[in-house]
Amino acid sequence: MGFSKLFIDRPILAGVISVMIMLVGAVAYFALPISQYPEVAPPSITVTASYPGANAETVSGTVAAPLEQEINGVENMLYISSQSTADGRTTITVTFALGTDLDTAQVLVQNRVNIALPRLPEEVRRLGEATPRSVDVRVVAATHRDLAGMVRDKSFREDLYYRLRVAVVELPPLRERGGDVVLLAEHFLARTSRGKRPCRLSRPARERLLAHRWPGNVRELENVLEVATALAEGGTIEREHLELPESRPAPTGSYHQQVETFRRRLVEEALRAAGGNRAEAARRLGLTRQALSYLVRQLRIMEP
Repeated sequence: MGFSKLFIDRPILAGVISVMIMLVGAVAYFALPISQYPEVAPPSITVTASYPGANAETVSGTVAAPLEQEINGVENMLYISSQSTADGRTTITVTFALGTDLDTAQVLVQNRVNIALPRLPEEVRRLGEATPRSVDVRVVAATHRDLAGMVRDKSFREDLYYRLRVAVVELPPLRERGGDVVLLAEHFLARTSRGKRPCRLSRPARERLLAHRWPGNVRELENVLEVATALAEGGTIEREHLELPESRPAPTGSYHQQVETFRRRLVEEALRAAGGNRAEAARRLGLTRQALSYLVRQLRIMEP
């Protein structure tokens, strides 16, 4: 009673002692190791499984149910919950009592999961198995880039380049293999015939295929022939059935001859559009009438 009366008669002393106790507790809070913090949430173990291609109902019945039946009743378990999603995944959460060692709980749950494995679908077991298997793999890599040059420019890993570069087969683009175009075309036609008599290429169609540059390579050839087969009538693919852009003929002659041909075509088109009226044709070309008359004489153009 006298001890309590001491603080009642001296409230300032009681307040100072209270503040000191709070400060000491705050310092001790930050210095206390995490392992010595009191547990406020029960420990839990999560088991995740995946069944590719299955929906949520299938996963719940074929994967989650067998696992829950085996895990249920494990030592120190409080409760168990599961969730299955439409992408074929299921998550089972096992919650244990406070004070349960997490490592021990994990071993207990893993043992129960191993017991349930034979009851799970084959796809689920293969996805989660940890048994090493020897595999014989052959890697075939294809590229249109100059990998050796990219290695010199430090834009491609040198170690990866020498891992891939074992047996190198250089295949020129289709535009440089003119003789292969017709052979590949006949192969694609036979494949798209679907058991029927394959279509044949007419001579103009062959010439059109050989004249094209094929920037899309073999895929472009296959797509063009598939469309042509659908358009062809009577089993013969004609030139008009090939949906290809018309290729421009390469210019011939010297520089001066090509310039003269171009100027003549411009003047002739302007005179034709103006109905032979030189003044109107000169206006269209942005020239004077005298300059246009000079070009007509120089280029020996016959007026319409």
